[in-house]
Amino acid sequence: MSRYHKNSILIWLILIGVAYGSIAYFLDWNWLLVLLIATNISTFLVMGYDKMQASMRGARTPEVVFYLMTLLGGSVGMLAGMYVFRHKTRKASFQFFVGLMIILQIVFVLYLQPDLLETIQF
Repeated sequence: MSRYHKNSILIWLILIGVAYGSIAYFLDWNWLLVLLIATNISTFLVMGYDKMQASMRGARTPEVVFYLMTLLGGSVGMLAGMYVFRHKTRKASFQFFVGLMIILQIVFVLYLQPDLLETIQF
């Protein structure tokens, strides 16, 4: 694993921790929902950072890391980042993978926590 792989994953994990702590501090929501929100926010931010690096010809986040982030729960953040930052939108295989992961993750979360949506109090 290259240095860029490790750095990208480390930054992503730190962002998840910060986002999780911040959200959990203010909202008394289910831990799984908070973790998914934190993961998606972090994925979105890494996608934006990679787009900025691409425009400045800087060090990039490897595509395999984006696949990993998507697989581990950041699919909605990845999709949002793709369209907000206009990044990786020409790769049909990447779009298919992200869409498939969104569907699978929704099914998985609702299987694990069928009453998840009922626990959210605004």
